[in-house]
Amino acid sequence: MTLLFPGYSLYAVISPLRQAFNARFRPQDYHNLLRNLDVCARTSARFRVAETPVFFPENLLNEMADIGAGLTRSLLANERYLKASAKAIPEALRAPDETPHPHFMTADFGLVRSSNGSLRPMLVEMQAFPSLFAFQFVLAENYRAVYNLDSGLGSGLRFFLGGHTEATFWKKLERTICRGHHPENVVLLEIDPQ
Repeated sequence: MTLLFPGYSLYAVISPLRQAFNARFRPQDYHNLLRNLDVCARTSARFRVAETPVFFPENLLNEMADIGAGLTRSLLANERYLKASAKAIPEALRAPDETPHPHFMTADFGLVRSSNGSLRPMLVEMQAFPSLFAFQFVLAENYRAVYNLDSGLGSGLRFFLGGHTEATFWKKLERTICRGHHPENVVLLEIDPQ
């Protein structure tokens, strides 16, 4: 989970917030985080969950979001890529009624230090798993609750970009997934290729 703190430079954000978080960290909190996630998700995560959130300035996250959106648009405009990509998926694993534009896309970045000492994003991978979007919200809220982030690190911490709030995020997610159908009549199913 990434928490952003608007109005701070990259170096100002990482140092004071990281130091304050580290001073308060207790291993038991991490165990509580994992337990809470299991309860919220009603299953046990089969992947490693980071012990701590990371703190980035909003401008860096906006830059990564813009890069990810640009890469997605480039791929969708590349007919040769789309044909090769479609051929790479075995027939048995193709989803019915696939739309020409993905509803969900995540670009994962690593940060590298440039020659002037600043950090810049480098693409690691792109993926499109709808359940990831709901899980990220649950993870962020559990980081906030378990580590009591708002009281010790400042109330300016948040994790939505693009002017979204919790209400607008859930409204958009429901509209995208349910497409006007009642939620009890919708199944979000991800295919798990071997």
